[in-house]
Amino acid sequence: MRGGIHGRVCYKASLILGEHIEANRLGRVFTNDTFVKIRHDPEECRGPDLAYTSYATQPESSPVPTGALAPPLELAVEVGSPSNTLNELTMKASLYIASGVSVVLVLDPPSASALVFRENEPPQRFSIGDELTISDILPGFAVPVKRFFE
Repeated sequence: MRGGIHGRVCYKASLILGEHIEANRLGRVFTNDTFVKIRHDPEECRGPDLAYTSYATQPESSPVPTGALAPPLELAVEVGSPSNTLNELTMKASLYIASGVSVVLVLDPPSASALVFRENEPPQRFSIGDELTISDILPGFAVPVKRFFE
């Protein structure tokens, strides 16, 4: 069972990221385990807590997919739950990156920290006193990490 802390951090991530994306008309945000294809043969899907695809990748005029999202996607967000280890979350992030997701944001409630994963780069760690920016996929986005955990 994921529990209240997980649900609260998922909500905050959706609110914080969603408000920026919507206000700047950057793209679409998906929640509630909208599945993402991480492998095509055989088909395998994962359900991030939040996903984002830009209008550059999936034009605003195109219909919202009815099934699983197919990368490329700009962002997948995973929120740790009591049953997850940081190693498990790192493995999930690696699967998303290998499937074509540009950036994976892992929010870790026990340490109140954020990890940002990108292809061919070591993860960036942001602590509770830091400001999180992912301007390569969300222009102008900057937020104190602590906001995700309030």
